[in-house]
Amino acid sequence: MAPGDRDFRLLLAIMRYLGEKRDNYPDLVDTSDLIELIPAGRRSTAPRKDVLILDGYLMFLEQKGYVDLGIPRLDDRNRWIRLTAAGEIFVQPELAQIDDPLILSQMVDAIEKQILTYPMDAEARDGFLFKFRDAMVRKAPEIAAKLLVEYLSKRLSGG
Repeated sequence: MAPGDRDFRLLLAIMRYLGEKRDNYPDLVDTSDLIELIPAGRRSTAPRKDVLILDGYLMFLEQKGYVDLGIPRLDDRNRWIRLTAAGEIFVQPELAQIDDPLILSQMVDAIEKQILTYPMDAEARDGFLFKFRDAMVRKAPEIAAKLLVEYLSKRLSGG
């Protein structure tokens, strides 16, 4: 990572933290709560400097539309942080269905059509489709994702 680059893991850690705290403290999370998320090697001995580091990350997240930020306090530069609707969807992707409840079924249909066009024996294809549909019915997206990756790797390797 080049000097001045944003640490992607820290951005994700901030969003995860806000997602975990959103019901308990929707407007009470402030910048100083996030200091522990800064990797130890980058953390300063001066909390004010850490708050300034975090402020750059938070402004980026605000510009992306994921958080709303309060006005920084003069004494310590802390500010409150709240997830926006886009931030809620970032930390809980299934909330995207609120705008389009059919998106999941549309994705499943598209995936199934692709599977049906793959040249494999009918028994293997039917078995794969059964496992895929079963995973979707049980609302097990991680299983469906693993099956999809398995399918794609076979398709790309020609096997």
